[in-house]
Amino acid sequence: MNQNLTLNSVKMTTDTQSNEKQFNVIPDHLIEDFIQFESSHNLFSHKIKKHLFWNYIRYPLYQLLFAFSPDHSSSPTQKINLVRNELPNYLRCYVKDFIGLNSNYDIIFINATPRRNRIDGKLVNPYTYPLIKKIFSHKKILLIDDSELNKSIINEYPVDLLYWRPYRFIDKILAKFVSYSVSDIDFLKFVENTFNTTFQTHIDFVSFAKDHYSLQLKQYQRFYRLFKKTKPKCVVFIDNGSKQSLIEAAHELKIPTIELQHSVVSPFNIYCNYPKSCNQYNSIVSDYIFTYGDYWNTCLRAPIKPIAVGSAYLEEKLNYYTVQKIKKEKAIIIVSGSYSKDAFIQTALKLSVLLPDYTIYYKLKASDYANWRDRYPKEFCEASNIVVIDNDNKSLYDYFSFMSFQIGVNSGGLYEGLCFGLTTFILKTGWYQESKNLYENKHAFLVESAEEIAEKIKSNELPSQKLDKENIYRENTLDNFEKAIESIITKGRAL
Repeated sequence: MNQNLTLNSVKMTTDTQSNEKQFNVIPDHLIEDFIQFESSHNLFSHKIKKHLFWNYIRYPLYQLLFAFSPDHSSSPTQKINLVRNELPNYLRCYVKDFIGLNSNYDIIFINATPRRNRIDGKLVNPYTYPLIKKIFSHKKILLIDDSELNKSIINEYPVDLLYWRPYRFIDKILAKFVSYSVSDIDFLKFVENTFNTTFQTHIDFVSFAKDHYSLQLKQYQRFYRLFKKTKPKCVVFIDNGSKQSLIEAAHELKIPTIELQHSVVSPFNIYCNYPKSCNQYNSIVSDYIFTYGDYWNTCLRAPIKPIAVGSAYLEEKLNYYTVQKIKKEKAIIIVSGSYSKDAFIQTALKLSVLLPDYTIYYKLKASDYANWRDRYPKEFCEASNIVVIDNDNKSLYDYFSFMSFQIGVNSGGLYEGLCFGLTTFILKTGWYQESKNLYENKHAFLVESAEEIAEKIKSNELPSQKLDKENIYRENTLDNFEKAIESIITKGRAL
């Protein structure tokens, strides 16, 4: 293991003497160092308050190690106002749902991402809505959604709906009162000292772990009571890295759990990768993952069964635009993601000068939409040929339909853009190794500067290999999903 890893070593400073060709990058050995650390200390086997502790906090800890906090959080005043404005609705939802929630559902779907796209004239979650629409006529379904209550979705889905935000708000309060024994604190301090010594960091692991773990314990109790009352035959969910409580509660009640792929699966993402030693402690790893295609199944290193079904919304949009045959424009889209924002902003600004007859579209993450002008440089906001996409009025696929080029790092959108025929540039910054398959197999260019991108665009240079779309995104998604879900409901949790 690398004993000299520091937070500073994660960030490579910009080399101003080499035309600024270097951006901040994440060394590719870090994930193996992390896995070796948790395996060598047998952390997956340790219980705190009768639950296996480590898998609940490893994902947020991994992000903290890399200082991977997105820089798009709202101000404290805005958060307080949001709570104040929504609190009466929280109370109404809490009382209404407590009294009126039905039981004996076939399937519970859980939305856990803020992404919403317009489908059938409604703003809905593109991962779950098409699947629900396919089977709701013959399955009794409950949808749990974590949207803000001022974004009403009550009439958007043809199934029973449970707003989750009020419950999470209450559980955050209750989590403050969770106490820990002396032996628990001693263990947390041991891990803190060992982790900080190994990685030469200064993380207050005890406070960090207690904050994350206490909420998960309350969420486990919440999900356990919900599942026991509603008796679903399976639970289908999108995981944002915090759904271990859901999985463990379902498994306690012998309910099969199914995760829906919604992003890149790679050997460089800790979420998809576990040491072999954790297999015997897999009660908080989902039973199944419905992937986009067979390609992604080979990228998993986890005690989970992958089933390739496809991507319903992508398939619908590809079929639509194949018929429409939209003309490509002099347009470049930057799929910015959560990290490496400085590199993307620099690149957009330079391209706006180097390619003045092109329009550069800059796609924000949904969580970054609010008040972005207050946080981005003035020259970026005022550039005449930079267009910032800060809403869900159009889907990413609607933009892909007329784009010629795309730039990104490790977004799943890069694979989707390739399906639309976009020439693709992987910017060598941040977590770019997650896209190694694309640039090593000549499906995309790995580039280090805006100048390099502009030169390839001007010379009409193209990657030498086409992407095998069927391997990445299986066709007939909705039929594949229905067949797989019926099989799992029939077998139960027979793994």
